[in-house]
Amino acid sequence: MKGRMSDDLTLLRRLLESYGANPERWPADRRQAALQYLEASAEARALCEEAADLDTALDQAAAPAPAPELMVAILSAATAPRPRFWAAPIWPFGPAWKPISTLAAAAILGIIAGSQAPEPFASGEQAIEGEISEIASMVVFDPEGEQ
Repeated sequence: MKGRMSDDLTLLRRLLESYGANPERWPADRRQAALQYLEASAEARALCEEAADLDTALDQAAAPAPAPELMVAILSAATAPRPRFWAAPIWPFGPAWKPISTLAAAAILGIIAGSQAPEPFASGEQAIEGEISEIASMVVFDPEGEQ
């Protein structure tokens, strides 16, 4: 614990509230600094004594017994039969909607991707024929409409 005394006291108070007065419960990276601060400060020792008193009181307190109704509800819920899937004899892998929806989503995405794909390039022969016919139409074309 480094810094001002009030900051160190605040950090020690948080440490005691979180982990109690037993230094073995404290995080290892803070333990040594907190123990040194306890040796140096009377106020820190008083806080640690209060935390030790609270720890003792909590250790001596008996845990409340669970209500019988709660135990019955938990045990009945744990042993209740699960509803059987209607297609379990032919499909033992659980609900069929999961794989069906996955396949449907893949099919829809494939259709969308296929419909959005650009036109395929013309083969080499088709491209040459297209260029030749374009050139021929420019040469043969008469701007006055006569051929």
